[in-house]
Amino acid sequence: NLARTGNYVTASVLILSEDGACAYANAGQRPCIHLRPGKEPRWIDAEGLILGAFSQQAEDYSVVHFRLEEGERLLFYTDGITECEGPNGHFEEARLAALLESHGNLDSEALCDFIVDEVSRFRGQPGYDDDVTLCVIDRLFIRS
Repeated sequence: NLARTGNYVTASVLILSEDGACAYANAGQRPCIHLRPGKEPRWIDAEGLILGAFSQQAEDYSVVHFRLEEGERLLFYTDGITECEGPNGHFEEARLAALLESHGNLDSEALCDFIVDEVSRFRGQPGYDDDVTLCVIDRLFIRS
């Protein structure tokens, strides 16, 4: 229990089976984004409380089940991306979605670099007010 310290922990948990079946839980983190070729990005939210600030019960968390097909990917990100402040407000999910629709086919490293560069450009000054973390998970094509 971190309530006395004013600290807390956020987390996302993904269990990905060999066949692409996913079980996803979230504790105070931003929803992950499911990127599917030729389709709009889909936010997947499994609601759950932050960890350590309250006494938690199992019912405080949900698990979302979905499938990650070959060639699809997931993007995990912290709120330092979407809540980044620039001269005209926050970066926001809509701007991130637009970037993913236009550049979501970049390889994982290039996509992360592109998003970080765009957030920096949007901010208009070096550094960040909050943590900026990105993680891309690709389900590769299996060739026999």
